[in-house]
Amino acid sequence: MMMWMSYLLLLWGAVGIAGVDLCVLGRSPQMDNVEVAVAEAGEVVYAATGRTGFVVLNVSDPSLPTPLGWYQTPDARSVDVVGTTAYVADRENGTYTFDVSVPSKPVLLGRVPEAVGQYIRVSRDSGVAYVVAERTRVFAVNVSEPAKPSLLGIYSTPGVPLQLSPVGKPEEVAVCIADNSGLLVVSFANPASPALLSRVDTTRSLSVSVVGGLAYVGTFDSGVEVYNMEDVAAPELVGSFPATTPMVDLQKSKDVLYALSESGDMLVLNMTARPVLVGRLNNTKAKGLRVGDNHHIYLFRGRDGMGVVDVRTPSSPVLAGTYKTARNALKVSVSGDLAYVADRDEGLLVYDVRKPDAPVLVGNRSFPQGALSVQAVGTTVYVGGAALYVLDASEPSDLKLLGSYDGWAYGVYAVETTVYVAGGGEGLSVLDASTPANVIPVGNMSAKNGQFFWGVTVSGEVAYLADSSDDGFVVVNVSKPSEPVAVAVGAEGKNLTLKNARDVQVVETTAYLAADEGLMMVDVSNLSIPRVVGMHAKKLASGVQVVGTTAYLVGGFNNDDDGLQIIDVKDPAEPVLIGGYATPGEAKGLRITDEGKIFVADVGLWVLEEAHGDNNNDDDDDLSYLYAVIPAIIAFLLIVGLVAYCLVKRKGTRSSFDDMERQK
Repeated sequence: MMMWMSYLLLLWGAVGIAGVDLCVLGRSPQMDNVEVAVAEAGEVVYAATGRTGFVVLNVSDPSLPTPLGWYQTPDARSVDVVGTTAYVADRENGTYTFDVSVPSKPVLLGRVPEAVGQYIRVSRDSGVAYVVAERTRVFAVNVSEPAKPSLLGIYSTPGVPLQLSPVGKPEEVAVCIADNSGLLVVSFANPASPALLSRVDTTRSLSVSVVGGLAYVGTFDSGVEVYNMEDVAAPELVGSFPATTPMVDLQKSKDVLYALSESGDMLVLNMTARPVLVGRLNNTKAKGLRVGDNHHIYLFRGRDGMGVVDVRTPSSPVLAGTYKTARNALKVSVSGDLAYVADRDEGLLVYDVRKPDAPVLVGNRSFPQGALSVQAVGTTVYVGGAALYVLDASEPSDLKLLGSYDGWAYGVYAVETTVYVAGGGEGLSVLDASTPANVIPVGNMSAKNGQFFWGVTVSGEVAYLADSSDDGFVVVNVSKPSEPVAVAVGAEGKNLTLKNARDVQVVETTAYLAADEGLMMVDVSNLSIPRVVGMHAKKLASGVQVVGTTAYLVGGFNNDDDGLQIIDVKDPAEPVLIGGYATPGEAKGLRITDEGKIFVADVGLWVLEEAHGDNNNDDDDDLSYLYAVIPAIIAFLLIVGLVAYCLVKRKGTRSSFDDMERQK
């Protein structure tokens, strides 16, 4: 009995050991498949950003949109706002409702998981949200009580629905649907049996907006058509603007209709009489648009982010600002109040992180093959890509190229003005960047037998390379920088072989490598015979940093496990997972500051720290107190029970002795 109680006590003691809980301070989300909605005040924009969820942006300065708030949903595709409630269509995850009375902290009100879709519009008159699914379905959702949304009905369209717009007649509970079979008008007055009221045989309807009893329809090859919706059973064509380019989106504001073509041209049409073209903005890269106040149009441009167009002069619309984000973030470096993100597509992005809850993009510079790695030393930034680039970031908004050195740079490590470059199949290069305009090669060690160097770190007179070949790890003597020499290739031990590594850090006599199999710990006390002494499994690990006896590891594939994992490596032979955070994409790089802020390159830039208080996306926060207290209570009860058991046992033993004495 005592042994059993002891085991239980040990078990609950283990449960009660506090792990590391992380919360997201802020992020600069990737604007993937973005659509926006504009608040009535015009200074706040609500964005559906794909995998980075529902995001709120401050656009009081249209030239510099900045993140204001967010809520992580799995795959936000479309958003509409009525008053202080936002409605989000989240593809296969259903329809969400949010309270946005405090834009910086959206609060989840409700969800209808059945209403899956990629486009949503809400009827302000009837309290019904209409959702377009990716297939031949349209859902009607009762949102008269946003905290208790419910599915009303489903209508199956003859073709593929793309957009819709409520008709605006409460008694009809009707919606116009742009379907590739034509323009449909459907009534949900009887939700159990939605009825087709009329169908107009347009040439493939692509977009629709109903305003003031008129339906404006964008077609595939007939331009824009205007229908009078007074009689929903028989819409009447009352105007048109011919165009040979498909019109994928449109929206009306007062007497002006803004129409967007498939090629990304935005047309400005005066609608006071017959439609007349009065202005245009070409090559916007936009896939959709929304009208803001009387002066601005917001363009959602897929992976190119959001654009703000000034239309105060309708004949000459001007792109006034953009919200550009990391699309394929690989590495991150932090210096002072600035975070530098190396992005394979966008190059170098610089964020002001003085307010970690709202990183602000303050600089960007593109490179021919993008950016693969980055290290900031003060205001000097070394960027790796198709070459090593040396930048002056003293003015982040005006990044100046000081110099460069040709040759691939997958990993960069700078010691003052000496730069070590992991050049993939080109080997290890040692460069003198003391004169940035004239970077000088000091030494080189060629890659051999298929070696491909992804990462490099330097400790003293030794460089350590992460190799994505079967060798995995290379130790290099750089005491003479002009002649770097490999002193060890590969590492084995503990029935483990290190292969396919992409990042490396060395602390004292242990090297930590992010490899395809996870975190590999290598004893390098004997440089010529490195030994693998431990492993923590994680698929496709790509970045690592060690602080004290804690390792932070990023990587993963299709969110199979946490994008960021925290591992206790006090004993490298027995690493213990103690925390993590599931970022929405495939985290590739990270950097941890002295203040404990964790910067992660994932789908955009993420800023995390150890949880100390409330976080607007942690549904378990209310239970965290119980999680911490319950094991302690159980342990206490077990101790009390154990003591009581011992006392009873002792009393029983004493009674047995007394009986024996009496028998004598």
